[in-house]
Amino acid sequence: MDLTSRTLRFAVVIFLPLAHLSGVIFYGTGDPAHNTTAPTGPLEGSGWHLQGQWGAFCGTPIAPSHFLTAKHFAPQGNHFVLGETSYTVVDTMDDPESDLRICKIRETFPAFAPLYTKSDETGKLLVLFGRGSKRGREVVRGTLRGWEWGSGDAVLRWGTNVATDLFDGGTAYGANLIGADFDSDAGPDEATLSPGDSGGGVFLRDGDVWKLAGVNSWVDGPYNTIASENGAFFAALFLEDGFFLDSLQSGGRVSEPGSGPGSLYFTRISSRLNWIKSVIGTKEMASTRPVRYTEAHADPPSFETRTDSLQSGECLLRCRAQPRTDR
Repeated sequence: MDLTSRTLRFAVVIFLPLAHLSGVIFYGTGDPAHNTTAPTGPLEGSGWHLQGQWGAFCGTPIAPSHFLTAKHFAPQGNHFVLGETSYTVVDTMDDPESDLRICKIRETFPAFAPLYTKSDETGKLLVLFGRGSKRGREVVRGTLRGWEWGSGDAVLRWGTNVATDLFDGGTAYGANLIGADFDSDAGPDEATLSPGDSGGGVFLRDGDVWKLAGVNSWVDGPYNTIASENGAFFAALFLEDGFFLDSLQSGGRVSEPGSGPGSLYFTRISSRLNWIKSVIGTKEMASTRPVRYTEAHADPPSFETRTDSLQSGECLLRCRAQPRTDR
């Protein structure tokens, strides 16, 4: 698909309390214990042990002394925890053309994620990680359409989805993005994003190696049942028909008719390789070793939600909506 063939809608910064931090929302189950340990079988080694915690959010080591996360939330202090080890953050660098942020640590990581460098992400299975909201109350409009964002427990969870298309978000949303839909095409572990998932890694398999292909950035919303000045609620909807979404074309009104499944969006690594190399350096990137499958079963510890990790009113996830011209 042409990267410019889709028109972006308005992005909204979400202000929610820190209690709304848990894991990704699933299509197939509301069980809070679902996917709270490392993936096994075909998904073994898909990045679980490389998900560190920076304050209230996630980050992924991509070189001996650097990790990658999202930039749309404020810096989270000087402690990044990976496994049982705390590392000291000494510098942060934001990409001027995307939602990526690279952080430098004083020490050295024991393992790092290789980056996906090809431009063929569309149609591939993705494994994503986060600490966002669990399922909340059912959203019904004639039939079940999805679930509101619920409460959280700061537990890391993983889910899957399929990359549906690629597009350019422009200056408002950053350079090339990977889009995915919240429906049932990725099986029982199909997942979408919610507050707290920002910065989590998105992996796909390249031959025998799982590589970092994206970072959690955006999700559809807010929603309302009428064309209105404001969104009424945020939710994980697998069917947006009958609802309205905020749109750039509507001047900030929630008046764009929804259609089909809700979508989620990841900042695309392959489109920002030159910037990443300019920050990290080619030599350090070359020293990155692939994900080892034997390390995949090391479960990260649970974390208490840090009330000092966010400034008052800080965003937990960027939300936006997107019309779909391909339906």
